[in-house]
Amino acid sequence: MRQRNDTLAAARSRLESKQARLTPARRLVIETLDGSSGPQSAADIAVTIAGAIPMSSLYRTLTVLEETEVIERFPDQTGIARYELAEWLTGHHHHMTCITCGATSDVAVPGDLEATVIDIVSQVGRRFDFEVTGHRLDLQGVCSQCR
Repeated sequence: MRQRNDTLAAARSRLESKQARLTPARRLVIETLDGSSGPQSAADIAVTIAGAIPMSSLYRTLTVLEETEVIERFPDQTGIARYELAEWLTGHHHHMTCITCGATSDVAVPGDLEATVIDIVSQVGRRFDFEVTGHRLDLQGVCSQCR
C-alpha cells in the first residue's frame, strides 16, 4: 500500500519537473485527495480543509495541480468538476457514481474482470480505427444509501 509520504514525494518530484513548487496549499489539497474514497469537487475539498485555503486560491491550486498532472479532473453526471490524484500516483481504477446523491467512489476492478474490460476496449478501438491509449469505466446507478 502506498504511503502518504511516498505520494507527497512523487507529487513534489512531478511539480519540480514542471517548474512548480509543492506549496502548503498544494500539499493540503494532495493530502485531502489522498485521504478521500473517490473524486471530490472543489466544494467538497473546501469543506474538508475548513477554510484553510481561500476559495480563489483553492481554484488556482487545483488548476496548477491539474496542469502538472498531479491530479485529474472529470465531470460527474451533473457536469460538476471532480478531482482526484492522477492514476500514476494511485494506480488504475474506475468509478461508481450514484445518480441520486452524486456520491462517487473509486473501484479497483479485480484482475480477471479488468482483462475483460481491456479486451472490450481494444475491440471497440479496432472496430472504429482508433488507437486506445487508456480507459476509464464510470458506472452510474443508485448507491445503497439512496435505494
